Amino acid sequence: MINNFQVQQNGSNQFSQTEISQALEISGMAIWEYDLKTKKVKFNENWFLLIGYDSDELPSEADTFYQLLHPDDKNKLEDLKKQHLEHNPHGILEFQYRMKTKSGNWKWLRNRSKLIYNEYGEPLKWVGSILDISRLKESENQVIQKNQHINSVVNSLSDIIYEIDEDYTPKNFFHDFFEEAEKELITFYKDFEIKGDRQKLLNGVVFELAAQCPLNWNGNGNR
Repeated sequence: MINNFQVQQNGSNQFSQTEISQALEISGMAIWEYDLKTKKVKFNENWFLLIGYDSDELPSEADTFYQLLHPDDKNKLEDLKKQHLEHNPHGILEFQYRMKTKSGNWKWLRNRSKLIYNEYGEPLKWVGSILDISRLKESENQVIQKNQHINSVVNSLSDIIYEIDEDYTPKNFFHDFFEEAEKELITFYKDFEIKGDRQKLLNGVVFELAAQCPLNWNGNGNR
């Protein structure tokens, strides 16, 4: 699958087959190849490891992939492939999907693949790589849940404002809201160890909520 693959720098350095295999093992990246003529598919060992199997436990066949693919993702994949072949047949096809592991759980994976053509412009095979993105998806879901929770806090506060105190000003509202939001965010950062890019993403949620606030807090103080 990766025979004769070479990386050259300044025309002198080359990575050996062993070094390439070691790099793939360290990265956890799986690679695959599907021959359009023979209908045969090849997976490297990392693909089996990603879903909890040994390489001799599953047949290296296209049917194996589709049997383990989440039912809700099958039609999405076929639609993406169709659009790709119609509009960008020489480009990279990227999609995310769920694959059933040996333990029965669903793992999120990201596939990047490309069609390889012969000198006559005829498609020969698909080649691609696969990465485990389960942790990224988990972080995204945590941010979405927190966003929903903060939105519910905003809605609750705004309902209380209009129902209880008509003289409650936007300034009062934002003081109370951000005081509550600060407590929630501190707890969230601590519980889920949010930092780096994920922290920036969550901070963006707060700014977005401020922009969508139902009160004209940045104006002359009127609702």
